Amino acid sequence: MTEFNSKLYFSANDGIHGFELWSCNSSNACSMVRDIRTGESGSSPAQLTKFNSTLYFTASREFVSKLWSCDTNDIVVEIIIGTGISSPQQLFATSSALYLRAATSSTGHELWRCSMTEECSMVADLNPGGLGSNPFGIARFNSKLYF
Repeated sequence: MTEFNSKLYFSANDGIHGFELWSCNSSNACSMVRDIRTGESGSSPAQLTKFNSTLYFTASREFVSKLWSCDTNDIVVEIIIGTGISSPQQLFATSSALYLRAATSSTGHELWRCSMTEECSMVADLNPGGLGSNPFGIARFNSKLYF
């Protein structure tokens, strides 16, 4: 669960849509924000992370996890990162960027950085080739990012 824009956002299953993104306002009125993956399988939103007046999260549409955003008007969109990026994980926000672990077929899992304009690029191809470096446990310490 994450507080964003004076609402509480979370993943919930209403028995019809599967797990999708929901929110509740201050008067406890709750509703589904968007049915990302129609049907009872749901998109399974996870890793809700606030950055730059936007809520970012991972969710699956067609059996592949992607990066999504939700703005202050509850408009939810898929964030396209490069060509063929999938499996975003380990979302971590700083004051200037959103960092995450994501994969391509040619690089495997590497560390990616998304700017305030939602432009995303690989920080470095630490282990060239399809296996990737599999960064894990992103944290900030003394103004540096560790993983």
